[in-house]
Amino acid sequence: MSTIAERLLDRVRMELGDLPQPFDYQFVGDGVRDHFNVEHRPFDEASITMLNYGDPVEPATVGATLDGLTGTVYFQTAPDPGSPWEIFGQKWRYFSDEDLQVFIDTSLAQHSHHRADAGGGMYSTADIPPVEEYPIALYAAIQALWALATDAAFDIDILAPDGVNIPRSERYRQLMEMIGARTKQYNDLAAALNIGVSAIEVLTIRRTAKQTNRLVPVYMPQEYDDHTPPQRLYLPISTHGVDPVPIDKGRLNIYLYSDEPYAVMLNFQSGADAVPVTPENDSYDMTGWKFYAPVVRVKGSAGPPVTEMNVEVVDNALGLVRLSLDSTQVKKIPSWCFWELRTLAPDKDWLTRMTGDVRRQYGVSRKYPA
Repeated sequence: MSTIAERLLDRVRMELGDLPQPFDYQFVGDGVRDHFNVEHRPFDEASITMLNYGDPVEPATVGATLDGLTGTVYFQTAPDPGSPWEIFGQKWRYFSDEDLQVFIDTSLAQHSHHRADAGGGMYSTADIPPVEEYPIALYAAIQALWALATDAAFDIDILAPDGVNIPRSERYRQLMEMIGARTKQYNDLAAALNIGVSAIEVLTIRRTAKQTNRLVPVYMPQEYDDHTPPQRLYLPISTHGVDPVPIDKGRLNIYLYSDEPYAVMLNFQSGADAVPVTPENDSYDMTGWKFYAPVVRVKGSAGPPVTEMNVEVVDNALGLVRLSLDSTQVKKIPSWCFWELRTLAPDKDWLTRMTGDVRRQYGVSRKYPA
């Protein structure tokens, strides 16, 4: 399953028509030249296979360096005269992955300006809801088109004495028309979804207590005959011009129902079916580690937790950890609270690995058969 970053990159390429294409380039050494300009650029350096006399070789072993951006092959020593060389791989029409990632990062930063994640940290790719993936990719494609338009702006029309006319500036005009159409498409989509730079913000007016200067809690409205406990709302707090704190921790929001037990498998290594929790500067052997996973009512509270999640190390070598809550623990948890996972490795300090919200939906009280 592809990640959000991969889907954004693929979508931007699809919007630009800049999909990867195979290429093949051959050249012969002359004993003098130490660099050769490949006729295809930019190309994906990771996809390149180099042949010498028909045999695959590693570029590093023959003193070769590949520059995919400029499409050049450099040799520390000029190849022998008459030696045949061949490279083949994948190329792009306009931009490399690194170039497009710059547009995607800029698009995300502008699209989510003054937005924070659920923990109050910087908004990142992992926080993008599925409905906003296409608008962000479209916004990144618009920025890429602007880069192409800047390059095309230097082309001038060619008027030959024999009457031949080559309107090279037409490319610039076509790009500007495309930018205008795509910008309108993005604005219409963003306005319909109320997202992006021009999004209309709807806020719940909150009162600040005069004696404590703290916000008065807000609760979810309920029907008059709804006798379930009130659900407190943790609304985004205005930063008053202060940027969100750039904290990069793993996030996992936990959703519970009624009094049903809950369990999740965490993987300290990357895994397709597990939540990645990559430690920094730690080995994956968790022998002797200690774990602490409290569930608290208030984020960052130093008081006693509502309950503690059960932590079970499934595989020390692979870094598999299972977190669980039984029915009794779930009953103690309010409608909205917070949790975090801390670890203590031998000869190290306590580190916070993951944080997140805990949401519990109250179900209908029922009696189960004996």
